[in-house]
Amino acid sequence: MPGNLYIVSTPIGNLDDLTVRATRVLGDVGVIFAESVERTQKLLSHYDIKKKIYSFNKDNEKRKVKNVVDYLNKSCDVALVTDAGTPSISDPGFLLLTKIPNTIKVIPIPGASSLSCALSVSRIPMNSFIFLGFLSKNDSDRKKKLLEVSESKLPVCLFESKHRLVELFKDISEIFGADTKIGLFREMTKIYETV
Repeated sequence: MPGNLYIVSTPIGNLDDLTVRATRVLGDVGVIFAESVERTQKLLSHYDIKKKIYSFNKDNEKRKVKNVVDYLNKSCDVALVTDAGTPSISDPGFLLLTKIPNTIKVIPIPGASSLSCALSVSRIPMNSFIFLGFLSKNDSDRKKKLLEVSESKLPVCLFESKHRLVELFKDISEIFGADTKIGLFREMTKIYETV
């Protein structure tokens, strides 16, 4: 019987936000695959969990899928974690989900989410919204995506690097109009949290 694959949400900043269930799962699995071994080791140390951690990130995930599947086929339970938040949502993990056999049980372990955290304190109504994740670094591709969603009357949520914010704001003003309301959320749950 194959092992289970646990998709484990990790804290988005404050290490104390790891759920009780996630703590138990990380302590019980045979091995952990992580976006950053160093960051995950810091999290595990905070909870006094000692586990073998292997790297699984955007640069090596195509090569590492076979390693994960091999562990699962040997009846070893595996946890997949990213640096912050939930694997496969704007983070590595989706490719793995498309490559594992249907015989392997995939179990989500929910937790902190930068998206829901930010939206919960937004002063823009968020009963329905469009989530774009990270937009392309390419100017024309970014503008094209913004134009696609500009027809909708729903709020648009996305992630962006601090280095590209000014250009993004210019594009939003040009495409959506200068009077568009923008909520900016940074470093959620961390010391320098800014809303």
